[in-house]
Parts: sequence; structure tokens; C-alpha cells
Amino acid sequence: MPENLNKKILIVEDDPDLVDIFAHKFKIEGFSVVTAKGGQEGIAMVEAEKPDLILSDFLMVPMDGKEMAQKLRAAGCQTPITFLTNADNADFIATFKPEDHFDYLIKANTPIDQIVAKAKEKLGV
Repeated sequence: MPENLNKKILIVEDDPDLVDIFAHKFKIEGFSVVTAKGGQEGIAMVEAEKPDLILSDFLMVPMDGKEMAQKLRAAGCQTPITFLTNADNADFIATFKPEDHFDYLIKANTPIDQIVAKAKEKLGV
């Protein structure tokens, strides 16, 4: 039985297979997991569930991860956000200013164990 870390992660991803994979792995690691299928649903889940960390796809429709993050920050939400994207690094980095305080990982190049390690690092567990 995994240790209960008392940390809740919101996974915002429009690919149901990836949602299942990520949710399963984070639950095995002792996290509480909630999910959303896109940016608008992600905002609603942040308000309802108050997660400790948001892992979000970047390219989603109709509301992408960038718009979701901007709306959350404009509403005063300071929950850490790590984007999981396959977007080109330069294109991705250019979309944010340093003061936005967002992280990102390239999905295709990052093993799930590394994604979990990054989440644990962000949460201090």
C-alpha cells in the first residue's frame, strides 16, 4: 500500500489514455488525483478541488493550457502548474514571461517516473 502523501494533483489532459496512465501512476505513488478533459473543466476543478499541483497538457481545444493558466493566475490562483507538452521548446518558452513561474516537460521525451519525481520535487515530498 503506498504512503498517503496528502497531496492532490489535478491532471488536465484531453487524451483519455494519457489521463488513465498518469492518474494510475500518481495514485500508486500515494497522491490523490482529480482529472479534467480541458482548460475550462480544469478551471472548474481547481475551484472545486483546490489541488496542490496542476499537471496540464498545453495544446487542447477549445481552451488550451496557456489560456487556462492565464485565467487561473488572473483569478489569484497560485497553485503550481507544470505543463506536459510535445510543443517545440522555443515555441513554448516564448509564450510565457519569467514571472509566470510555470514549468514544462516534453511528454514524448520524459518517462512517467521522471514526471512523478518532478511533481514530488515541486510539492516538497
